[in-house]
Amino acid sequence: MPESNDKKRTFLFSTAGVSSEKKTIKDHGALREILVAKGYDIVGDFACKGFNTNSVLKHLAHTDGVLSLMKIEFDQYSQASEANGGECLKRAAAALKRCILREGDFVARYGGGTFIAVLQNVDKYGARLVARRMLHAIRDLGIPNENSAMAKCVTVSIGVAAGGVRHTHSLGDYLSLADEMLLLSKKDGGNRYSLSLLP
Repeated sequence: MPESNDKKRTFLFSTAGVSSEKKTIKDHGALREILVAKGYDIVGDFACKGFNTNSVLKHLAHTDGVLSLMKIEFDQYSQASEANGGECLKRAAAALKRCILREGDFVARYGGGTFIAVLQNVDKYGARLVARRMLHAIRDLGIPNENSAMAKCVTVSIGVAAGGVRHTHSLGDYLSLADEMLLLSKKDGGNRYSLSLLP
């Protein structure tokens, strides 16, 4: 799990489910209380219709659906943050959110300079289009990053995990593969995306 600045454990969840929105909101309220009591720092609630980890994966598995999950991370985040402060993060977050065009999909900060995007029933071809859109959107901001050895403006790297959802899949499976692809993008020089299909 990501860590917040004060080193607490953090948790990220949405406030709407597939089958019963009212019940899910109630369940999440109870979950929030439990997590806070255990020392977790809730980094955000996202009222993105249709995203509750267990409900969505189960629903997609039953309907032969697909899921694409992205991890998006600033290239040389510390340099970008030092040069531009919090304004860099705000502008980049807004640009990434503009790349998500469908209701039910979402992008959210995961921790530090990292975001995740979840795209329901979007296959590898659709995920590639969104990833390219995100890369262009961040570059087009033209946020200076003079201290970076990679580029003179802020860029991001993206790792994408995509594929049909099986009953045996968990959100962790998608996150782990997306993380591998993100590291590959970084290794290849950044400012790019890498995609792999979940087996």
